[in-house]
Amino acid sequence: MRGSIRLGQKELISISQPQDILIVDDEQVMRDLYCRILKNECRVIVVEDGFAAIELAKKHRFDIIFMDIRMPGKNGVETLREIKKTNPEAITFMMTGCEVPELIEEALLEGASGCLYKPFGVKDVINAIKTQRVALDGLPVQNKNNKLLLDVNSIFYINSEGNKTYVHTVDHQFSSRITLAHLEKLLGCGIFMRVHEQYIVNLSKVKDVVLLPNADFLLVLMDKKRSEIPVDCDKTKAVEQLLRV
Repeated sequence: MRGSIRLGQKELISISQPQDILIVDDEQVMRDLYCRILKNECRVIVVEDGFAAIELAKKHRFDIIFMDIRMPGKNGVETLREIKKTNPEAITFMMTGCEVPELIEEALLEGASGCLYKPFGVKDVINAIKTQRVALDGLPVQNKNNKLLLDVNSIFYINSEGNKTYVHTVDHQFSSRITLAHLEKLLGCGIFMRVHEQYIVNLSKVKDVVLLPNADFLLVLMDKKRSEIPVDCDKTKAVEQLLRV
């Protein structure tokens, strides 16, 4: 359901350092819920549209911003672009109840740190504040002339060639406008790992490891091509520990 946060019976909230947080959402229920969740833990200011957020950001520095991506008048991407001029260090999380790959892609390209999909839980909000990141569930990619949100769990690996980025599933290749360096930050340190200058790999998709004569190794994936991904020498120990090679 759009415009909601899942509320548990008892949610333990503990944020070590109070932070200045801006909530930008045109729905009153969302603004009220954020205030209810965070009022004892953070300094929270809520506004109902992008225009008010931009003006406020000129006068006040925020640590974290939660912003609806679709708002009347000025959408979240346009607002983010303006806020970055005066609050460039603010960690910004977009919020959406709809699949809007074009807007999500633009937001990520503008420097958003992730996207929360409604309905999300109180713990999701608290975790985002504590870690300053959210799990990337859907990655905006291009499939011929269509833009879509790709379930990140279906990704086997991502590679770069020159200034282009390609996302690979079990049997398809998509393109992405987001750089490999940015994707490394967005995907975090879970099952995805930057194993090579040109490759990010979903370690849960590794089928086998091929040791090479020089003590380096290749990761053989479970996709239809049985893709072989090289591992940089400075990444071998970390990969070995994660895969228990």
